[in-house]
Amino acid sequence: MANTGLESRETGTAAQQELWIQADEKNAENLASGSPLAGDFVPWSAVELDRSILPRMTIQDAKVAEYAQILDQLPPVLVQCGSLKLIDGMTRIEAHAKAMQDLVRVNCVDADDQELSDRAFEANRAHGAPLSVQERINAARAKIVREPNMTQEQLAQWAGLSERTIY
Repeated sequence: MANTGLESRETGTAAQQELWIQADEKNAENLASGSPLAGDFVPWSAVELDRSILPRMTIQDAKVAEYAQILDQLPPVLVQCGSLKLIDGMTRIEAHAKAMQDLVRVNCVDADDQELSDRAFEANRAHGAPLSVQERINAARAKIVREPNMTQEQLAQWAGLSERTIY
């Protein structure tokens, strides 16, 4: 298993620890200069990728290439506080890798593990390329397992689908 999240700051390789030092320096510079950039810099390699909570099944290469050209204009990726588990921003992470930029801006969300799938779905539903019907169906089916008392109508509304599409 990769050494990701905040533990990579202390127990990661020398290269990972050096990236954390660079992130700290960049965060201090931004704070001192009153930079308008939101979020804190962390090594993107420290962001933990758990595909089971992310609603998108594919990443569009053209969008990664586009984002790689405008990294400073993009909003921070959304991660779980502490673990740095990715909630929203997979395409932005890939764009940083493509642009060979080691640091990414993040906003931390205080959420427990059971909330992450819902947070990821809601964030992806709110912006970027629309989620496909299959991605919405998958999210709805996972949600009904987590929340079996939801009505078909509530679930369909949450997923942005018709009741017939889900079942």
